[in-house]
Amino acid sequence: MKLSITTYHIFHDWDLDRLCAELPEAGVQGIEFRIGSGHKHGVELDTPAEARRAAREQLEAAGLRTCSIATGCRFHSTDPDEVEQNVAEAEQAIQLAADLGAPRIRVFGNNIVEGVHPDDTAAQVGRALRRLGPVGERAGVDILLEMHGDFNDFRLNKMAVALANHRAVATLYNCDPRDVVNGSLATMWGEMKGLIRHIHCHDLLTDRYPYEELFGLIESDGYSGWMSLELEMSGDASELLTAQAERFFEFHDAAC
Repeated sequence: MKLSITTYHIFHDWDLDRLCAELPEAGVQGIEFRIGSGHKHGVELDTPAEARRAAREQLEAAGLRTCSIATGCRFHSTDPDEVEQNVAEAEQAIQLAADLGAPRIRVFGNNIVEGVHPDDTAAQVGRALRRLGPVGERAGVDILLEMHGDFNDFRLNKMAVALANHRAVATLYNCDPRDVVNGSLATMWGEMKGLIRHIHCHDLLTDRYPYEELFGLIESDGYSGWMSLELEMSGDASELLTAQAERFFEFHDAAC
């Protein structure tokens, strides 16, 4: 298991120079760029090819890898044109990921629209993912459907991924207290572990989510992918990074 960060929230105003300086110091090996939100890192769909190459070289020189491109693409809308626009944007994100050496992009379900049966929405999301699978495979990039919003329901996420029926399509697990059933993550993890290729975690110092159990499950199943810190806390970002990274390695070492 490898530690990364997403640029969402507390890292949104860190430019590439700061990311390359501070992340390795904390033991972070990867970075997940949130695009489309005006973050200071400047990695976006319209970033020119030369700037993409320069960013990749700068990150690699710092010992960092772009582990994912976090898009805002979502496929739940009842408006076909909106879904089409999101699919097209995801295709662009796949190329951005490939140019930066990232093995995956993140997409959403995301909501169940009022009056639409959840299974119908899951089927619609699955069809969008099915279109993206071959595009991703050609580029060497996976498309991961995040367990987020109404699609935090593992049944819907699993249904959409199954309907996509493509080896480049899988799941991004987002640590959420709603996944705790009878005091344990066992039910959720048992259903989803074979599909999870990336993980988002939040405040590792909180007791609202059983991170100790999660790390144990991860270790027992041999998960060797990335875990991204997605921190929404207030305070000094550098200090928060250090504290959260230290906690990550405590959990990691205890589980090994």
